[in-house]
Amino acid sequence: SQRKGIEYNGNLYHSELYGKKDSKYHLNKTEVALNNNILLYHIHEDEWDGHKDLIKNKLLGIFGKGLRYEIDNNFNVLTVPELDRIEFLEKNHLLGNDESAHCVGAYHDNILYAVMCFNVVDIENNIYVLTRFATKDNYIIGGVGNLLLRYFILNNNPKKIMCFADRRWTPSYKNNTYTILGFTYIETL
Repeated sequence: SQRKGIEYNGNLYHSELYGKKDSKYHLNKTEVALNNNILLYHIHEDEWDGHKDLIKNKLLGIFGKGLRYEIDNNFNVLTVPELDRIEFLEKNHLLGNDESAHCVGAYHDNILYAVMCFNVVDIENNIYVLTRFATKDNYIIGGVGNLLLRYFILNNNPKKIMCFADRRWTPSYKNNTYTILGFTYIETL
């Protein structure tokens, strides 16, 4: 089984200027850990200060301690209204809200449990980018990502969907939420 580690990165000493860390310092550390069978998650000081509860919930999920809720026939997938999207993402995603054109959500008893948002990047070729994926609070909802992605594909028929993963929260480029959903790793930027 793969071990997991957490590194708390103070803004001052982990910066390029004052801390003398090069731009790939944390990525290289993540790769060394991965090569030693450790998934290393990085938390920045400003994230912890501004989003402590959200980070605690993410960590509960990473360590399998979140509230488990399996997908069943009681979930309805719908387009998420803008105000619901804003409120949900501000509470449940480290980057907060975005201006995506398409946002789908999994509802149960009129409560929104997960969202997935997409923006078109090439209208002519019907190419999209997945911009946000988040679940409610500290819920671990098996299959919800697949449910939302399939709904989006069925209703928008994209030729291609791209996504970007923050390696601080997605330490393995080979085995993560996105590869489980069927995405193929292309490169590390």
